[in-house]
Amino acid sequence: SDDDVSISTANVDIVTRKLERGKETEIRTNLTDVTIPASLTTRANGSFMVIYKTAKLFHTPRDTTTASISDFNIKGLEVTESEEEIALKFSGVEGWHDNATHTVKCVYWSEERMWSEYGCRWEEGTCYCNHTTAFTALLSFRGLSTSDEDSSNTTTSSQTEDTNVYLYWLEIVCFSLSIVCSIGFLSTIIFIRGLRCLQSFKIHGILACALITFYSSYLLQAVLSPTGTPCRIIAILVHWSTLGVFMAMLVEAVTVYLAIVVVFNSHISHVVLKATAGIVGVPSLVVAICVGVSRGTLYSDETCLLVAPYSVFLQSIPVLAVILLNTFIFGRVLVRTIGQKLERGTLDRAQYLAQLKMAFTLNSIFGVGYLTGLFTDYSVILQVVFILCNGLTGVYIACLFAIFNPLTRKSVKKS
Repeated sequence: SDDDVSISTANVDIVTRKLERGKETEIRTNLTDVTIPASLTTRANGSFMVIYKTAKLFHTPRDTTTASISDFNIKGLEVTESEEEIALKFSGVEGWHDNATHTVKCVYWSEERMWSEYGCRWEEGTCYCNHTTAFTALLSFRGLSTSDEDSSNTTTSSQTEDTNVYLYWLEIVCFSLSIVCSIGFLSTIIFIRGLRCLQSFKIHGILACALITFYSSYLLQAVLSPTGTPCRIIAILVHWSTLGVFMAMLVEAVTVYLAIVVVFNSHISHVVLKATAGIVGVPSLVVAICVGVSRGTLYSDETCLLVAPYSVFLQSIPVLAVILLNTFIFGRVLVRTIGQKLERGTLDRAQYLAQLKMAFTLNSIFGVGYLTGLFTDYSVILQVVFILCNGLTGVYIACLFAIFNPLTRKSVKKS
Protein backbone atom coordinates (compact mmCIF):
# COMPACT_ATOMS: atom_id res chain seq x y z
CA SER A 1 0.00 0.00 0.00
CA ASP A 2 1.06 3.62 -0.64
CA ASP A 3 -0.53 4.77 2.62
CA ASP A 4 0.95 4.69 6.12
CA VAL A 5 -0.18 1.49 7.81
CA SER A 6 0.46 0.15 11.32
CA ILE A 7 -0.68 -3.32 12.42
CA SER A 8 0.00 -4.65 15.91
CA THR A 9 -0.34 -8.25 17.14
CA ALA A 10 0.77 -10.07 20.25
CA ASN A 11 4.15 -10.99 18.72
CA VAL A 12 4.88 -8.46 15.97
CA ASP A 13 4.22 -4.89 14.82
CA ILE A 14 4.01 -4.28 11.06
CA VAL A 15 4.66 -0.74 9.88
CA THR A 16 4.70 0.75 6.37
CA ARG A 17 5.59 4.40 5.77
CA LYS A 18 5.82 6.71 2.80
CA LEU A 19 9.21 8.34 2.29
CA GLU A 20 9.70 11.89 1.05
CA ARG A 21 12.20 11.49 -1.74
CA GLY A 22 15.53 13.23 -1.37
CA LYS A 23 15.01 14.10 2.29
CA GLU A 24 16.17 12.50 5.52
CA THR A 25 13.22 10.67 7.03
CA GLU A 26 12.60 9.52 10.59
CA ILE A 27 10.12 6.73 11.36
CA ARG A 28 8.97 6.52 14.96
CA THR A 29 7.28 3.48 16.53
CA ASN A 30 6.73 2.33 20.09
CA LEU A 31 9.72 -0.05 19.99
CA THR A 32 12.09 1.24 17.30
CA ASP A 33 12.92 4.62 15.73
CA VAL A 34 14.61 4.54 12.32
CA THR A 35 16.40 7.43 10.59
CA ILE A 36 16.94 7.01 6.84
CA PRO A 37 19.54 9.28 5.16
CA ALA A 38 18.48 11.45 2.23
CA SER A 39 20.68 9.51 -0.21
CA LEU A 40 18.58 6.37 0.31
CA THR A 41 15.18 8.04 -0.06
CA THR A 42 15.93 9.40 -3.54
CA ARG A 43 14.89 6.21 -5.34
CA ALA A 44 12.69 4.69 -2.61
CA ASN A 45 8.97 3.91 -2.95
CA GLY A 46 8.39 3.61 0.79
CA SER A 47 9.49 1.56 3.77
CA PHE A 48 8.36 -1.71 5.31
CA MET A 49 9.25 -2.82 8.84
CA VAL A 50 8.36 -5.87 10.94
CA ILE A 51 9.18 -5.46 14.63
CA TYR A 52 9.41 -8.72 16.59
CA LYS A 53 8.46 -8.40 20.24
CA THR A 54 10.12 -11.72 21.09
CA ALA A 55 13.45 -13.25 20.09
CA LYS A 56 12.13 -16.83 20.07
CA LEU A 57 12.38 -17.06 16.27
CA PHE A 58 16.07 -16.13 16.39
CA HIS A 59 18.81 -18.25 17.94
CA THR A 60 20.44 -16.05 20.55
CA PRO A 61 23.42 -17.08 22.74
CA ARG A 62 22.86 -17.68 26.42
CA ASP A 63 23.65 -14.87 28.89
CA THR A 64 22.53 -12.43 26.20
CA THR A 65 19.62 -9.99 26.15
CA THR A 66 18.20 -8.53 22.92
CA ALA A 67 16.35 -5.33 22.22
CA SER A 68 13.28 -5.52 19.99
CA ILE A 69 14.22 -7.08 16.64
CA SER A 70 13.37 -4.86 13.66
CA ASP A 71 13.33 -6.23 10.11
CA PHE A 72 13.58 -3.02 8.07
CA ASN A 73 13.45 -2.74 4.25
CA ILE A 74 13.13 0.10 1.75
CA LYS A 75 10.68 -0.61 -1.06
CA GLY A 76 12.17 -0.48 -4.54
CA LEU A 77 15.74 -0.30 -3.27
CA GLU A 78 18.22 -2.99 -2.28
CA VAL A 79 20.59 -1.55 0.31
CA THR A 80 23.78 -3.60 0.74
CA GLU A 81 26.76 -1.35 1.52
CA SER A 82 25.55 2.23 1.61
CA GLU A 83 27.98 5.09 2.17
CA GLU A 84 25.49 6.67 4.57
CA GLU A 85 24.23 4.54 7.43
CA ILE A 86 20.71 3.83 8.63
CA ALA A 87 20.31 4.72 12.32
CA LEU A 88 18.10 2.68 14.67
CA LYS A 89 17.19 3.48 18.26
CA PHE A 90 15.58 0.73 20.31
CA SER A 91 13.35 1.42 23.28
CA GLY A 92 14.44 0.06 26.65
CA VAL A 93 18.20 0.21 25.92
CA GLU A 94 18.90 3.70 27.26
CA GLY A 95 21.10 2.30 30.03
CA TRP A 96 22.99 -0.14 27.81
CA HIS A 97 26.72 0.56 27.48
CA ASP A 98 30.01 -1.30 27.63
CA ASN A 99 31.40 -1.78 31.11
CA ALA A 100 33.44 -4.27 33.13
CA THR A 101 30.68 -6.90 33.13
CA HIS A 102 28.72 -6.35 29.91
CA THR A 103 29.25 -5.48 26.26
CA VAL A 104 26.76 -4.03 23.75
CA LYS A 105 26.78 -4.84 20.04
CA CYS A 106 24.67 -3.76 17.07
CA VAL A 107 23.97 -6.89 15.01
CA TYR A 108 21.87 -8.20 12.13
CA TRP A 109 20.46 -11.66 11.29
CA SER A 110 22.73 -13.10 8.59
CA GLU A 111 22.07 -15.68 5.85
CA GLU A 112 23.92 -18.20 8.07
CA ARG A 113 21.07 -17.77 10.59
CA MET A 114 23.25 -16.22 13.26
CA TRP A 115 23.82 -12.71 14.61
CA SER A 116 26.63 -10.80 12.86
CA GLU A 117 28.22 -7.36 13.37
CA TYR A 118 29.25 -6.98 9.71
CA GLY A 119 28.38 -3.49 8.46
CA CYS A 120 26.94 -2.45 11.83
CA ARG A 121 28.24 -0.51 14.83
CA TRP A 122 26.94 0.62 18.25
CA GLU A 123 27.58 4.19 19.31
CA GLU A 124 26.03 6.15 22.18
CA GLY A 125 22.85 4.13 22.38
CA THR A 126 22.24 4.04 18.62
CA CYS A 127 22.67 1.19 16.12
CA TYR A 128 24.18 2.20 12.75
CA CYS A 129 24.15 -0.15 9.73
CA ASN A 130 24.98 0.27 6.04
CA HIS A 131 22.44 -2.29 4.83
CA THR A 132 18.84 -3.39 5.45
CA THR A 133 17.76 -6.59 7.18
CA ALA A 134 16.68 -7.70 10.68
CA PHE A 135 18.54 -5.66 13.32
CA THR A 136 18.78 -5.63 17.09
CA ALA A 137 21.12 -4.72 19.93
CA LEU A 138 22.72 -7.48 22.00
CA LEU A 139 23.65 -6.98 25.66
CA SER A 140 26.10 -9.79 26.47
CA PHE A 141 27.60 -10.84 29.79
CA ARG A 142 31.36 -10.37 29.67
CA GLY A 143 32.24 -13.65 31.36
CA LEU A 144 35.47 -14.27 29.45
CA SER A 145 38.67 -12.32 29.19
CA THR A 146 39.14 -10.45 25.93
CA SER A 147 41.67 -12.94 24.58
CA ASP A 148 39.55 -15.95 25.61
CA GLU A 149 36.45 -14.39 24.13
CA ASP A 150 38.18 -13.65 20.82
CA SER A 151 39.60 -17.19 20.71
CA SER A 152 36.21 -18.70 21.53
CA ASN A 153 34.43 -16.57 18.92
CA THR A 154 37.01 -17.48 16.28
CA THR A 155 36.73 -21.21 17.00
CA THR A 156 32.93 -21.14 17.10
CA SER A 157 32.76 -19.09 13.91
CA SER A 158 35.11 -21.51 12.12
CA GLN A 159 33.12 -24.54 13.27
CA THR A 160 29.83 -22.91 12.27
CA GLU A 161 31.22 -22.03 8.84
CA ASP A 162 32.43 -25.62 8.26
CA THR A 163 29.06 -27.02 9.36
CA ASN A 164 27.19 -24.65 7.05
CA VAL A 165 29.37 -25.74 4.12
CA TYR A 166 28.60 -29.41 4.79
CA LEU A 167 24.88 -28.71 5.12
CA TYR A 168 24.96 -26.65 1.92
CA TRP A 169 26.47 -29.48 -0.11
CA LEU A 170 24.14 -32.01 1.49
CA GLU A 171 21.21 -29.88 0.30
CA ILE A 172 22.67 -29.59 -3.20
CA VAL A 173 23.19 -33.36 -3.49
CA CYS A 174 19.73 -34.22 -2.08
CA PHE A 175 17.93 -31.67 -4.26
CA SER A 176 19.79 -32.83 -7.38
CA LEU A 177 18.96 -36.49 -6.69
CA SER A 178 15.30 -35.60 -6.16
CA ILE A 179 15.15 -33.71 -9.46
CA VAL A 180 16.74 -36.62 -11.36
CA CYS A 181 14.43 -39.19 -9.71
CA SER A 182 11.34 -37.02 -10.26
CA ILE A 183 12.17 -36.59 -13.95
CA GLY A 184 12.78 -40.33 -14.27
CA PHE A 185 9.49 -41.14 -12.53
CA LEU A 186 7.57 -38.65 -14.70
CA SER A 187 9.17 -40.09 -17.84
CA THR A 188 8.16 -43.59 -16.77
CA ILE A 189 4.52 -42.50 -16.40
CA ILE A 190 4.53 -40.70 -19.76
CA PHE A 191 6.11 -43.48 -21.82
CA ILE A 192 4.50 -46.55 -20.18
CA ARG A 193 0.94 -46.73 -21.48
CA GLY A 194 -0.21 -49.09 -18.74
CA LEU A 195 0.67 -46.49 -16.11
CA ARG A 196 -0.49 -43.23 -17.67
CA CYS A 197 -4.01 -44.63 -18.01
CA LEU A 198 -4.33 -45.18 -14.25
CA GLN A 199 -5.92 -42.47 -12.11
CA SER A 200 -3.37 -42.71 -9.32
CA PHE A 201 -0.40 -42.34 -11.66
CA LYS A 202 -1.96 -39.31 -13.35
CA ILE A 203 -1.95 -37.63 -9.94
CA HIS A 204 1.61 -38.85 -9.34
CA GLY A 205 2.66 -37.21 -12.60
CA ILE A 206 1.32 -33.83 -11.47
CA LEU A 207 3.06 -34.32 -8.11
CA ALA A 208 6.35 -35.04 -9.92
CA CYS A 209 6.00 -31.78 -11.90
CA ALA A 210 5.44 -29.81 -8.69
CA LEU A 211 8.50 -31.45 -7.10
CA ILE A 212 10.70 -30.62 -10.09
CA THR A 213 9.64 -26.97 -9.86
CA PHE A 214 10.16 -26.96 -6.09
CA TYR A 215 13.69 -28.39 -6.09
CA SER A 216 14.77 -26.44 -9.18
CA SER A 217 13.76 -23.20 -7.47
CA TYR A 218 15.72 -24.08 -4.34
CA LEU A 219 18.75 -25.08 -6.41
CA LEU A 220 18.69 -21.78 -8.28
CA GLN A 221 18.53 -19.96 -4.96
CA ALA A 222 21.39 -21.97 -3.43
CA VAL A 223 23.72 -21.92 -6.45
CA LEU A 224 23.12 -18.45 -7.90
CA SER A 225 22.31 -16.54 -4.67
CA PRO A 226 20.25 -13.97 -6.62
CA THR A 227 18.96 -10.69 -5.24
CA GLY A 228 16.27 -8.25 -6.27
CA THR A 229 13.56 -9.26 -8.73
CA PRO A 230 15.06 -12.68 -9.70
CA CYS A 231 15.19 -13.60 -6.00
CA ARG A 232 11.57 -12.53 -5.54
CA ILE A 233 10.50 -14.65 -8.55
CA ILE A 234 12.23 -17.68 -7.02
CA ALA A 235 10.43 -16.99 -3.73
CA ILE A 236 7.10 -17.03 -5.59
CA LEU A 237 8.00 -20.33 -7.31
CA VAL A 238 9.05 -21.88 -3.99
CA HIS A 239 5.76 -20.82 -2.37
CA TRP A 240 3.67 -22.09 -5.30
CA SER A 241 5.46 -25.42 -5.63
CA THR A 242 5.43 -26.06 -1.86
CA LEU A 243 1.67 -25.62 -1.76
CA GLY A 244 1.39 -27.70 -4.97
CA VAL A 245 3.30 -30.65 -3.52
CA PHE A 246 1.16 -30.83 -0.42
CA MET A 247 -2.06 -30.27 -2.39
CA ALA A 248 -1.06 -33.26 -4.53
CA MET A 249 -0.71 -35.36 -1.39
CA LEU A 250 -4.14 -34.19 -0.22
CA VAL A 251 -5.73 -34.95 -3.60
CA GLU A 252 -4.23 -38.43 -3.56
CA ALA A 253 -5.51 -39.08 -0.03
CA VAL A 254 -9.02 -37.95 -1.02
CA THR A 255 -8.89 -40.11 -4.17
CA VAL A 256 -7.95 -43.19 -2.17
CA TYR A 257 -10.69 -42.45 0.36
CA LEU A 258 -13.33 -42.09 -2.39
CA ALA A 259 -12.16 -45.21 -4.22
CA ILE A 260 -12.08 -47.49 -1.15
CA VAL A 261 -14.68 -46.11 1.24
CA VAL A 262 -17.24 -44.01 -0.61
CA VAL A 263 -17.46 -45.25 -4.19
CA PHE A 264 -15.61 -48.58 -3.90
CA ASN A 265 -14.33 -49.90 -7.24
CA SER A 266 -15.96 -47.03 -9.09
CA HIS A 267 -14.20 -44.86 -11.63
CA ILE A 268 -13.82 -41.24 -10.61
CA SER A 269 -14.65 -39.14 -13.67
CA HIS A 270 -12.42 -36.34 -14.94
CA VAL A 271 -9.79 -37.16 -12.31
CA VAL A 272 -6.99 -35.29 -14.12
CA LEU A 273 -9.08 -32.14 -14.50
CA LYS A 274 -10.14 -32.20 -10.85
CA ALA A 275 -6.65 -33.05 -9.61
CA THR A 276 -5.11 -30.27 -11.70
CA ALA A 277 -7.65 -27.78 -10.38
CA GLY A 278 -6.63 -28.68 -6.82
CA ILE A 279 -2.88 -29.14 -7.25
CA VAL A 280 -2.24 -26.26 -9.66
CA GLY A 281 -5.28 -24.02 -9.30
CA VAL A 282 -5.38 -23.57 -5.50
CA PRO A 283 -1.66 -22.69 -5.09
CA SER A 284 -1.85 -20.39 -8.13
CA LEU A 285 -4.84 -18.58 -6.64
CA VAL A 286 -3.12 -18.16 -3.25
CA VAL A 287 0.11 -16.89 -4.81
CA ALA A 288 -1.76 -14.56 -7.18
CA ILE A 289 -3.63 -13.00 -4.25
CA CYS A 290 -0.38 -12.61 -2.26
CA VAL A 291 1.38 -10.92 -5.19
CA GLY A 292 -1.60 -8.74 -6.07
CA VAL A 293 -2.38 -7.53 -2.57
CA SER A 294 1.21 -6.90 -1.46
CA ARG A 295 2.70 -6.01 -4.88
CA GLY A 296 5.33 -8.66 -4.25
CA THR A 297 6.55 -7.32 -0.90
CA LEU A 298 5.51 -10.53 0.88
CA TYR A 299 8.40 -12.23 -0.94
CA SER A 300 11.90 -11.31 0.18
CA ASP A 301 14.38 -10.17 -2.48
CA GLU A 302 17.26 -11.23 -0.21
CA THR A 303 16.36 -14.68 1.18
CA CYS A 304 14.19 -15.70 -1.83
CA LEU A 305 11.47 -16.87 0.58
CA LEU A 306 8.24 -15.59 2.09
CA VAL A 307 8.81 -12.79 4.57
CA ALA A 308 8.23 -13.71 8.21
CA PRO A 309 5.70 -13.79 9.83
CA TYR A 310 3.60 -14.20 6.66
CA SER A 311 5.36 -17.49 5.89
CA VAL A 312 3.73 -18.97 9.00
CA PHE A 313 0.18 -18.14 7.88
CA LEU A 314 0.58 -18.58 4.11
CA GLN A 315 2.80 -21.67 4.03
CA SER A 316 3.59 -23.39 7.34
CA ILE A 317 0.03 -23.56 8.71
CA PRO A 318 -1.51 -24.79 5.39
CA VAL A 319 1.21 -27.46 5.11
CA LEU A 320 0.60 -28.63 8.68
CA ALA A 321 -3.15 -28.69 8.02
CA VAL A 322 -2.66 -30.93 4.96
CA ILE A 323 -0.42 -33.33 6.90
CA LEU A 324 -2.96 -33.61 9.73
CA LEU A 325 -5.90 -33.98 7.32
CA ASN A 326 -4.06 -36.68 5.36
CA THR A 327 -3.32 -38.56 8.58
CA PHE A 328 -7.02 -38.40 9.50
CA ILE A 329 -8.11 -39.63 6.06
CA PHE A 330 -5.61 -42.49 6.03
CA GLY A 331 -6.77 -43.47 9.51
CA ARG A 332 -10.40 -43.59 8.36
CA VAL A 333 -9.50 -45.74 5.37
CA LEU A 334 -7.41 -48.13 7.45
CA VAL A 335 -10.23 -48.54 9.97
CA ARG A 336 -12.67 -49.40 7.18
CA THR A 337 -10.31 -51.92 5.57
CA ILE A 338 -8.96 -53.72 8.66
CA GLY A 339 -10.32 -57.24 8.84
CA GLN A 340 -11.85 -57.14 5.36
CA LYS A 341 -10.56 -59.77 2.97
CA LEU A 342 -9.93 -59.05 -0.65
CA GLU A 343 -12.44 -60.71 -2.93
CA ARG A 344 -11.28 -62.52 -6.01
CA GLY A 345 -11.05 -60.23 -8.95
CA THR A 346 -10.96 -57.07 -6.88
CA LEU A 347 -7.58 -56.05 -8.25
CA ASP A 348 -8.47 -52.35 -8.06
CA ARG A 349 -9.00 -52.65 -4.32
CA ALA A 350 -5.61 -54.29 -3.87
CA GLN A 351 -3.99 -51.56 -5.93
CA TYR A 352 -5.65 -48.82 -3.92
CA LEU A 353 -4.61 -50.45 -0.65
CA ALA A 354 -1.02 -50.63 -1.88
CA GLN A 355 -1.30 -46.99 -2.93
CA LEU A 356 -2.65 -46.15 0.52
CA LYS A 357 0.33 -47.74 2.28
CA MET A 358 2.82 -45.90 0.09
CA ALA A 359 1.01 -42.56 0.42
CA PHE A 360 0.81 -42.98 4.20
CA THR A 361 4.56 -43.67 4.33
CA LEU A 362 5.27 -40.55 2.27
CA ASN A 363 2.96 -38.47 4.47
CA SER A 364 4.79 -39.72 7.57
CA ILE A 365 8.15 -38.69 6.08
CA PHE A 366 6.77 -35.24 5.30
CA GLY A 367 5.33 -34.99 8.82
CA VAL A 368 8.65 -35.87 10.47
CA GLY A 369 10.48 -33.45 8.19
CA TYR A 370 8.02 -30.63 8.88
CA LEU A 371 8.11 -31.06 12.65
CA THR A 372 11.91 -31.29 12.59
CA GLY A 373 12.06 -28.08 10.56
CA LEU A 374 10.53 -26.14 13.45
CA PHE A 375 13.61 -26.82 15.59
CA THR A 376 16.49 -26.76 13.09
CA ASP A 377 18.02 -23.67 14.71
CA TYR A 378 18.74 -25.65 17.87
CA SER A 379 20.66 -28.67 16.53
CA VAL A 380 22.79 -29.62 13.55
CA ILE A 381 21.41 -33.17 13.76
CA LEU A 382 17.88 -31.84 13.34
CA GLN A 383 19.04 -29.83 10.33
CA VAL A 384 20.42 -33.02 8.75
CA VAL A 385 17.18 -34.92 9.46
CA PHE A 386 15.19 -32.04 7.97
CA ILE A 387 17.28 -32.04 4.78
CA LEU A 388 17.09 -35.84 4.40
CA CYS A 389 13.31 -35.92 4.92
CA ASN A 390 12.48 -32.99 2.65
CA GLY A 391 15.41 -32.90 0.26
CA LEU A 392 15.04 -36.52 -0.86
CA THR A 393 11.27 -36.52 -1.41
CA GLY A 394 11.75 -37.11 -5.14
CA VAL A 395 13.87 -40.18 -4.33
CA TYR A 396 11.27 -41.51 -1.88
CA ILE A 397 8.47 -41.10 -4.43
CA ALA A 398 10.48 -42.85 -7.15
CA CYS A 399 11.20 -45.74 -4.79
CA LEU A 400 7.69 -46.08 -3.35
CA PHE A 401 5.65 -45.60 -6.51
CA ALA A 402 8.03 -46.96 -9.15
CA ILE A 403 11.03 -49.06 -8.10
CA PHE A 404 9.31 -51.01 -5.28
CA ASN A 405 5.83 -50.92 -6.80
CA PRO A 406 4.88 -54.35 -8.31
CA LEU A 407 2.38 -52.72 -10.68
CA THR A 408 5.03 -50.38 -12.09
CA ARG A 409 7.53 -53.19 -12.59
CA LYS A 410 4.88 -55.35 -14.24
CA SER A 411 3.86 -52.53 -16.62
CA VAL A 412 7.50 -51.83 -17.53
CA LYS A 413 8.08 -55.53 -18.36
CA LYS A 414 4.98 -55.61 -20.56
CA SER A 415 6.11 -52.58 -22.49
